Parts: sequence; structure tokens; C-alpha cells
Amino acid sequence: NSYIIKNEELWLNMIRDRNIITHVYDQDEIDKIYNNIVKNYYPEMQKCFDILLLKVKNYKKFWRYLWKLKFFYLFFY
Repeated sequence: NSYIIKNEELWLNMIRDRNIITHVYDQDEIDKIYNNIVKNYYPEMQKCFDILLLKVKNYKKFWRYLWKLKFFYLFFY
């Protein structure tokens, strides 16, 4: 499975909480959202970042490989 976002419901909850937090003045609600950020959202965002970073590294390797093939082709064919 190569999806970047694996837990869609959690990401939708992040968006919902982001929209709510700008208009909430109740400390209990703010604490609840803060706990969601620390316990759920941050780890999920870190996973997404790690996947993206790996994809970028693989992408760079792939283009370096193609560049070497091109170089090889120009000099030996």
C-alpha cells in the first residue's frame, strides 16, 4: 500500500478541529483538541512526513540512475 494518507478519518478530524479551534473559547474543548494533536495528529503527521521523505529520496535516486544511463548511453553507443 503506497498511500501517503492511510487514516482518512483522522485527517478529516484534524481539519475539523483546526476549523473549530479558531472559534472555541471553552478551555475544556481546547484541552480536548490539544490532546488530540499531541496523541493522535502529530504522530500521524510524522508518519506522513516520513513517507514523503522516503518518496523524495527514491525519486532522487531514480533520476540519478536515469542520468547515469543517459551518460553511459552518450559515451558508449
